[in-house]
Amino acid sequence: MKVRTVWKFPRRAGKRGLSSGQLEGVTSYLAIMLECGLDLIQALVVLTKSGEMASRECARHLARDIESGMKFSQAMSRQPETFPSTYRRVVETAEEAGKLSMTLTRLSITLERQARTSKRLKSTLVYPACLLFCSVLLVSVMLYFVFPLLLKVTQDAGVEPPPLTRLLILVASKKLALILLVGGWLGGAGLRYFWKHPRWGPHLQRFLEEKTPPGRFLARIYLLGAVRQLAMMLESGVDLLKSILYAGKVGEGSLLVREAFQSVYERVKLGESLATSMARYPVFPQTLTGLVAVADEVGDVHLVLYRFCDLYEDHLNNHLDAIAALLEPVLMASMGLVVGFILVAAFLPIYNLVSL
Repeated sequence: MKVRTVWKFPRRAGKRGLSSGQLEGVTSYLAIMLECGLDLIQALVVLTKSGEMASRECARHLARDIESGMKFSQAMSRQPETFPSTYRRVVETAEEAGKLSMTLTRLSITLERQARTSKRLKSTLVYPACLLFCSVLLVSVMLYFVFPLLLKVTQDAGVEPPPLTRLLILVASKKLALILLVGGWLGGAGLRYFWKHPRWGPHLQRFLEEKTPPGRFLARIYLLGAVRQLAMMLESGVDLLKSILYAGKVGEGSLLVREAFQSVYERVKLGESLATSMARYPVFPQTLTGLVAVADEVGDVHLVLYRFCDLYEDHLNNHLDAIAALLEPVLMASMGLVVGFILVAAFLPIYNLVSL
């Protein structure tokens, strides 16, 4: 009897990729180890003996590939789920310029700031979302469970419901709820269709980013990431055109940011200065274009971009705190009005019954 041998190849580490927090931890650790005098393979070997399982597997494969003769950036390219193309491009340029330790330090700072901004945005939205969910749940229970019981008591007593109660009966009807659910589903499906439509989608996205506060805020978040990427690539020694191109890819989640960077790339390619090209598009703040215009003469554009990103991030965080501080009382007041309306409409028939 022949036994069939099944060769099992070792599964690559991080098939789904490291999370942003894990990637920031690996980058920061490697930067510290390189600054302490260890070479890259020694730092990776030490990393394979500590940290989370996913990080250890990632470091093990990197160390093995580098020992086989690959460069660090080439080893990263074998794990594209973990290391984005912009990340690998920065590391590749840093290897050629001999600035790997400094670049990894800057990458870790950038990843930490991006993670902090994302975490702050999520934490700001979690509480209003929970409050809104609880409000909808409370109102639904009162409308479809408590209110019918009170209404039945007054109807059995022969009390005619007042106009406010009749309005609440209409709102609490199952037919209206079904109409609202179907209408909401159709509206969401229609919005999704137009969003993905090759012709109408960009118009819709442009309208949201130009005319609505949430759209403008998200566009600024993407702009911050793109400008920070531009600064990091310039500091690593990447030429200006490639830096603009890769920075635009980081901000491609925003239509305005993506179009602005594409146009800036074409204009700089034709010989126009970076500051003049940026000044043509409103998505770039005047503060940024003014600082870049001064830095073009000095030559330290990346330092100016880093400083702008720090100030712009503080501005966005302050704006986010103001929004969070405003959302809570608005939601509480809205919830109080709705619950008060339901209570008044529900107890009016009982008050009329007692008056009889």
